[in-house]
Amino acid sequence: MNNCMYCGEPKSARPMWSTLFWPERLTSLCESCASSFPLLTNQGCPSCMKQAGSDICSDCLQWETSDYQAVLDKNVSLYSYNYFIRDYVAQWKYRGDYALGKVFEQAFRQLFQRHFSNQQYFAVPIPLSDERMQERGFNQAAELADFTGATQIEVLGRKHGEKQSKRSKRHRMRADNPFYLLGESPRYTVLIDDIYTTGATLRHAAQVLKENGAQKIAACTLIRG
Repeated sequence: MNNCMYCGEPKSARPMWSTLFWPERLTSLCESCASSFPLLTNQGCPSCMKQAGSDICSDCLQWETSDYQAVLDKNVSLYSYNYFIRDYVAQWKYRGDYALGKVFEQAFRQLFQRHFSNQQYFAVPIPLSDERMQERGFNQAAELADFTGATQIEVLGRKHGEKQSKRSKRHRMRADNPFYLLGESPRYTVLIDDIYTTGATLRHAAQVLKENGAQKIAACTLIRG
């Protein structure tokens, strides 16, 4: 393919530094698009990687005084949020362009293995409701879970409701838990999702697993919003 799979512009034939560790980008994206993904280079908050200093952020402190205390050990993310990745992800998951997710495969697998290869973790994708799945045609979290190389199990179901992106931070953190258990909860779980914003979705899912026998639950997400 001689044109960028995202913007359609011709691709450069010469190697570029931004693709040395992600060779699949060299064959699918132009140099401009490939260099526009904002890799997280700082650890930030030790619990969620929010880029606001090296101390535990105010969001995590608030969660630790709520009913969701200690349900999620940590979150790790690959990219920070910017307008380019916002539009790219919208094209990928809301407009059903499944192939766009492939550019994340190698880097997301490396992120997962760097943090979770020392124990037998299972990858559990955050599910969509049946209605949302019908709208989109695929679950982007399940695609990311495929990339990890870990055993993937789908043990959670989700009630249909308002999109998280339509809710305020306050509403997200106080919303009812939409998840329910479909099967046996694994002891060591890494929840997989595309974006960590307030952490509400991941903590809701973690709470259901924790109440049903999970011992350690972490999260691995593509973007830290």
